[in-house]
Amino acid sequence: MTRPYLICAIGDIHGLYEQLIELHELIFERRRIDYPNHEFILVHVGDFIDRGPRSFEVIEEMIHLEQDADFQIINLRGNHEQQFVDVYNLESEYAHLLDTWLCWGGSETVRSYETAGKTLPYQRHVEWINSLPLAWKHSPSKTIFVHAGIDPETYPNIDPDVVLWTRSAKFMNVADWNNPALDGWTVVHGHTPTRSKQYEFVTTEHNSRINIDTGAVYAGSLTAVLLCEDRAPEFISVISNNPSWQRP
Repeated sequence: MTRPYLICAIGDIHGLYEQLIELHELIFERRRIDYPNHEFILVHVGDFIDRGPRSFEVIEEMIHLEQDADFQIINLRGNHEQQFVDVYNLESEYAHLLDTWLCWGGSETVRSYETAGKTLPYQRHVEWINSLPLAWKHSPSKTIFVHAGIDPETYPNIDPDVVLWTRSAKFMNVADWNNPALDGWTVVHGHTPTRSKQYEFVTTEHNSRINIDTGAVYAGSLTAVLLCEDRAPEFISVISNNPSWQRP
């Protein structure tokens, strides 16, 4: 007999290690009490690093979870992880953008590695980031997980620039999707902080979109969505105590 599923997806973390640990603890306790017999899958939708103070520790936590957990973990690559590996790769066409990355939150990441006594590029983390998928699809729940979004016109094609960076109106406006490959499917994503600092759940007769980037690093909250068989999506948030990050 197939076990019912419980999927939990967490939005953009941006170096907020304490909030991540607190949210994990809340999720694991919820699973233990309410869903002990469910197949549990934990998804992080990218942007683990930059802007917040403890990026090194966030990635270490992700790696340890993958090694030690008794459940499935899906860690997706975000645009900030992609920038991190690109600017230290001399063969990348983006290597010259180191100063840009530093201004967009990379300087906090550099400090976190220096505090940990590590020199960048830290190869163990570079290799891990390069191994991360760009998207993950869960067919039983008809849910697609990506960092930023998809192109609803060309899906199931996965364009790295789109899934890492898109904020296009044609993705955000779920009512305008007109692609049979998306009928009945939900896209869970982050990347674009919600103005309200609350999750977005946009649904139509045919499709849905859930945005779980609730601006943790902008003095919002770190948010997770729980997707359980035969139940409406549920949300858990941890309020950020980090000062609002501002671009220099």
